[in-house]
Amino acid sequence: MSFIVDPPTMLGVGMVSSLVFLAKRKTKKLTYDRFRFRVLLLDLWLLLFLAAFWSAEALSYFDVMGHPFDAAKTGNDFMWNGYIDWLIGPIVDTSVPTYRSIPMNILAAVLMMVQLPCLLLGRRLGLMTVHFNDLDNWSRPKAKT
Repeated sequence: MSFIVDPPTMLGVGMVSSLVFLAKRKTKKLTYDRFRFRVLLLDLWLLLFLAAFWSAEALSYFDVMGHPFDAAKTGNDFMWNGYIDWLIGPIVDTSVPTYRSIPMNILAAVLMMVQLPCLLLGRRLGLMTVHFNDLDNWSRPKAKT
């Protein structure tokens, strides 16, 4: 199910993006101002990624985009059954599109909203990993005297 696979994907993207954006060469020190700029770029990247991801999900859910792997199926079917129906068969019957059902729309919206905390958790885990691996402790600037 794409709705089930996407939160762990967001967690991974948030963590890997944090590690990539805050990577530094061993010979160069990263100042606190440079660190804050990189965090700003990271946040802009994650915002752009999330907007593109949610747009693609909404277009698939409402059948504007079709199933990416099977032209005979709909995008709505992909969002609910995704990769799982190849293994165990369909979980949600999408013969009548689920976007015609208010409870299914609410469930889809909740499942999409779960992705944001997963992305932010991945970002936070990445920032913590970078901090603990930084011997210069740029994330704790010394007080100016």
